[in-house]
Amino acid sequence: MNKSELVYVMNVDWNWIKQRPHFIAELLNAKFNVHVIYQHRYGRIGLQKRKKVDIDLNPIYVIPRGDRYNFLSKVNTTIKCKAVKKKIKKTEANILYLTFPNQVEAIPNDYKGIVIYDCMDNHPAFVNDECQMKKMIRQEKNLIKRADLVLVSSNHLIDILKSRYGKKIEEKIILVRNGYNGAILEQAKTVSEKNHKLYTFAYFGTISTWFNFDFILRSLEDCADIQYELFGPLAGVQIPKHERIHYHGTVEHEKLLENIKDADCLIMPFLINEIIEAVDPVKLYEYINFDKNILTCRYEEIERFKPFVYFYTGYDEFIMQIQNLKSNNDVKYCNDDREMFLRENSWKCRVDTIIETLKQRGMKIRLYESLIGVIIALGVGIPLILGGSLDTWRTVLTVAIVILVPLYVVTHELKKTYSDKFLWGYILGTICIVTFELMKGKKLCAYSNYETFYAGRQYLWILFAIPLYYEIIKGENFDINFGSQIRSYVFHPYKLVKDHRTGYEMGNVDAVMDGELDGFIEEYLKR
Repeated sequence: MNKSELVYVMNVDWNWIKQRPHFIAELLNAKFNVHVIYQHRYGRIGLQKRKKVDIDLNPIYVIPRGDRYNFLSKVNTTIKCKAVKKKIKKTEANILYLTFPNQVEAIPNDYKGIVIYDCMDNHPAFVNDECQMKKMIRQEKNLIKRADLVLVSSNHLIDILKSRYGKKIEEKIILVRNGYNGAILEQAKTVSEKNHKLYTFAYFGTISTWFNFDFILRSLEDCADIQYELFGPLAGVQIPKHERIHYHGTVEHEKLLENIKDADCLIMPFLINEIIEAVDPVKLYEYINFDKNILTCRYEEIERFKPFVYFYTGYDEFIMQIQNLKSNNDVKYCNDDREMFLRENSWKCRVDTIIETLKQRGMKIRLYESLIGVIIALGVGIPLILGGSLDTWRTVLTVAIVILVPLYVVTHELKKTYSDKFLWGYILGTICIVTFELMKGKKLCAYSNYETFYAGRQYLWILFAIPLYYEIIKGENFDINFGSQIRSYVFHPYKLVKDHRTGYEMGNVDAVMDGELDGFIEEYLKR
């Protein structure tokens, strides 16, 4: 069975540190043909080179630093929107997966597929300019209105969206938290082998304005026997200079264990603000996998991590927890609880939830479309059966209004998305009508004589056959623009013929030019 086409528009660079979009895109690719579109970021230091994956990666190159200027920002937006629309058209994507409010502008006006909005953060809270914030809120409102499914990473985000855009959107919202990636590590592999004098706290992840350096520096003054090891990219901040703060830059995700194996405790020292309150931190899942004690700021969204972490709410409690950890460094949680938690909260489980939701949503759509066909067929057939006594012109008028108008709408406006489902519903409705007609018998029929009854049946069948004949003979429609060709031919420097509908390739160009098309026909018929 051919995979559905899914266009995944990321709000981060594919080569940036691995986040929610990376994990979801990689795992969705097992069920869909995923086409990732992302903006290439210029001049970033410490970008991680992702391993090659079987995903169609499409970087968008825009004007560097263009977002700082209004005109250039509009140019960059146009470039990105055109790239997304071109990919949707080329792949005939069934699903469009968006991850940022302004991506609503990239949705084609005539797009009939499923639109998913993955709201992973409180995006407007990142914007300081009031005008830009209002613009982003308008964009997000339009995106949620257009979306068939809204994924959120936390309960707090659900509350934010409902308060901002109304409770009616709740029916679209599905909670899909973050998770952990990779294999569950063996407990023995995380045990520190270093006999160090200083108690070591380690942090990995993006270091930005929400990082509480104030608590870090104060704790170093109050505790002479602790140190901090920091890993990750910098975003708008600088690391304070201190002999017991060691910054290591960005490291590959696969090398994290090697770098933090000697740490005594993993830490998440965040400032509590609108951004953090809505976050389900990926790093906490990964911290738990490393089987070490964890110290983190407390906020409502992460209360469910209580069996695995030590919380603090202020500086006094922060210092108290540090002293407690130094005196008793036994890991808070047992290994069985750790493994169970990770199995239940893996990225695979999260993506399985998304896929199952899409299946259910697709079943509802198919059922809805089929019911439309049944209703139209019954609405058409019954008046024709019972209306045999009407004069000819009134019958023609009934046929024109009840049959031809819906038929035109279906075949011309909705044919790409709805026609197949509608057709089966239409046929089912026709069968119901014919069965009803046969059960009535000649005497119970409203027609005045058998000849009229027979002619009416024939006429009804002809009208019902119109959509079926249309679907059979119409074939596939393609634009006559460049990029819409069904096959491409390469004669130099190598020889190759490729069918863009099926992906089938053949190296013998001369044979194809002589009419050898059996392979292409067979692959097309397999679809």
